[in-house]
Amino acid sequence: LGCVFCVQAGWPGATLLLVQQAAFTALLGMQPDPSAAGVAMGMSLPLPALADPAHRFRVRHSSGFTGPAFAVDGLLVWGFTGGLVSLLLRLAGWEQPWDTQDVRDLDAAIADARGSVAR
Repeated sequence: LGCVFCVQAGWPGATLLLVQQAAFTALLGMQPDPSAAGVAMGMSLPLPALADPAHRFRVRHSSGFTGPAFAVDGLLVWGFTGGLVSLLLRLAGWEQPWDTQDVRDLDAAIADARGSVAR
């Protein structure tokens, strides 16, 4: 089962973007019923929330990988999908200035994102 990442079109000109690499497929767009496509989990996050500098930072994995991340509505978007979203925001002209020096430990960022739902 794959994972679909859906972004709500919050701005004019938002387009569907599908990128496939190996066994992972990231889909930026709307999927009416993710379960119908054999998807394990589907998420829907508004583009303005992802572009909000308050939700953006970088994470550092124990392997040494450091990349863009977003914490919105109790979800942490990072890794391949985080990089794809970051690139989409930049290329579409929706990126806002954000603190690229804010680098957080991945495990702590996951815990913080999950904890934000309970707050």
